[in-house]
Order: sequence, then C-alpha cells, then structure tokens
Amino acid sequence: MEQDRQAFKQAFQIQKSTEEVCLLIHGFCGNPAEMRPLAQDLAARGYSVSAVCLAGHGTRLEEMNTTPCTAWIDTVTAEFLRLRGSYRRVHVIGQSMGSLLAFYLAEHYNPDTITALCVPLRFANRSFHAAEVIRHFKRYQEWEPLNLPGETLPYLCGYNKMPWAGMAQLIRLSRTVERDLFKVKQPVLFVYGVHDTLIDHVGVALARGAISSKVKELLVLPGSGHLLTLDVDRMQMFRQIARFIDTH
Repeated sequence: MEQDRQAFKQAFQIQKSTEEVCLLIHGFCGNPAEMRPLAQDLAARGYSVSAVCLAGHGTRLEEMNTTPCTAWIDTVTAEFLRLRGSYRRVHVIGQSMGSLLAFYLAEHYNPDTITALCVPLRFANRSFHAAEVIRHFKRYQEWEPLNLPGETLPYLCGYNKMPWAGMAQLIRLSRTVERDLFKVKQPVLFVYGVHDTLIDHVGVALARGAISSKVKELLVLPGSGHLLTLDVDRMQMFRQIARFIDTH
C-alpha cells in the first residue's frame, strides 16, 4: 500500500492528442497527485498531459531544505523542451509555485499559453518574505489546515510542514521571475480563490500588470482557497482552462 501511495505522488503522463499537450506543474511542498483531477479532465477533452514532480518533492520533507530553486527550474525546463520536440502546441499550467515556474518558461522559451493558478508573488504572511533569515533559526512550520471537499482529500498528500530553507528558495524564485515578467508575451489566464489565505492577491495584480501579453484573462473563484485543483470550484475552473487553451 505504501508503495502504491508513493507512486501516486510521482510524475505521470496521459497520451491523447499527438498535437497538443498540457504541462502541469504542482505547487510548493505538493506533488503531482494534486494535479490529477485537472489532468483527468484535460485528457477527457482530448489533450495529452505531462505532470512533473519537482526536485525535492514527493520524497522526504528533509530534501526540501537542501534543494535549490535552480533544481525546480531544471525539472520544468527539461520536460518542456522534451514536449516541445514532440508536440505542435504546449500549454503550461502551474499551481502556486508552479505558476512561477510557468512564467519562467514563458520568459525564456516559447509555450503557447500560460495558466497561472494563485501566483505567489506576495504572501499574506509577511514573515515568509524574511525566510532567508528565519531559516537559520527555525527548520519547519506547520501548515494551516486546508478546508477541502472530502472527495478530493485522497489527492492531498504533500508535505504537512513548511521548510523554511525551502521557503527561502521559493522567495528567491519569485524575485527572479518577477524581474523578467515583462518578457512574457503569451496569452495568460490568471486564477485565484477569494478565500486564499496564503497569498496576497495584490501579487496577482502585480503580475498581470507586469507582463506584456495582449491576452491576460482573470478568473476569480468565489468558494475556493489556495489549492484550486482540489477545491469546490474546480470543475468551473477546469471548464474555463479548457476554453482558454482551446481559444488561444
């Protein structure tokens, strides 16, 4: 059973279309399991899917405190380039930290569309921005519990603590990405939940204002918090993501 659970957290692919593929990037301390409902919906609509497992994720919490953000960048870059060599169109969809990595790909490569779920440019907890200092005094902090629908709880199997050294790397990644947001020219769909207590929504507005894209849609989910792929408005969001990538 434990082996099955561990496999559930790892990267996966679903082959449908030979023309279009969606690259799914999970969030900080999460793993590909949280992207499975979205992947299944996209596959049912005819898209191929590749969900990566970022370095330091899906293994042991301790690895998060020794993994640099460059390793996360390497993971998504390698998979994007592989997909670009096999498909005509590549759509990148990122959850939280995954949306920062999606923007990194847009800044340096040429994905066809970007879907950014709850972009963490700014955090509601201001202490997160001081992680580089705090990590010297504190290793971990408990996450606040998530209020998710019961049917999606099996997909919630990420780390239950926040590693401060890992958070410092996330802040470093966000600053790197924010500096070059003007390079983003692809169509972008921004999504956030009204009840998200982790990010500061001003970060979403900052990102929308900074990119050079002509198309920068916004979807606000009235019943959802931070983990949008597993929350109550997920089916509405899935429909809008499919409409967006099909249109652009």
